Amino acid sequence: MNRTPDTPNTSDASAKASANNTATTKSRSKSEEKREAILTAAADLFIQQGFVNTSMDQIAKQAEVSKQTVYSHFGDKHGIFAASIEQKCIAHSLEAGFLQQDLPVEELLSDLSHRFAELVKSDDAISVARVCISNAEEYPDISNTFFEAGPERVMSIVIVFLEEQHRKGHLVIKNPTFAAYQLLHMLHGAASFKAQYGLLPNFDNQEQLDYIDDCVAMFLRAYKP
Repeated sequence: MNRTPDTPNTSDASAKASANNTATTKSRSKSEEKREAILTAAADLFIQQGFVNTSMDQIAKQAEVSKQTVYSHFGDKHGIFAASIEQKCIAHSLEAGFLQQDLPVEELLSDLSHRFAELVKSDDAISVARVCISNAEEYPDISNTFFEAGPERVMSIVIVFLEEQHRKGHLVIKNPTFAAYQLLHMLHGAASFKAQYGLLPNFDNQEQLDYIDDCVAMFLRAYKP
């Protein structure tokens, strides 16, 4: 008597696959939650007591995770510091993606400029900059980590954007690196410069917005064909 070969139960297979996917998602979600908790704890501690005075034990305790979990996510304290800077850039949407939208160059530059200005004048950014400055002579590697994860990262995004706009003929820029420095340093402005020293800005909110718009207009006058 011929036997019909057993056929796999597709509903059982689908159920198992779904269960595995759910478990993986939950595991990933839990890991991401721990990562976020570590970054939040580290950023708070770096701002409150400085990079040098913050230990991995303190970060783990405040994040309510094991020290091994901290190491497995970031490797060392410099890794956490760099990741916390990158997180601040992402929180202000300073990523390459938004500059790749199919919008007029004027609109993209304005959007970029307002996001960048908001970032550099934020309390967290100013506090981290002070940490770097206060430790620059004795611990220059802290400043290097900050610069690579923050300003240099944003600079690279802007340079690529300007190169693309030049290629499309929307801007005429012989040296995109110089142009990126010019734009970002203009945007840094008097408000954030004074804030680093604990001084009140010269401008009210509307004047700061007007200042940013003037910077964009000046940049476009210099580089539009």
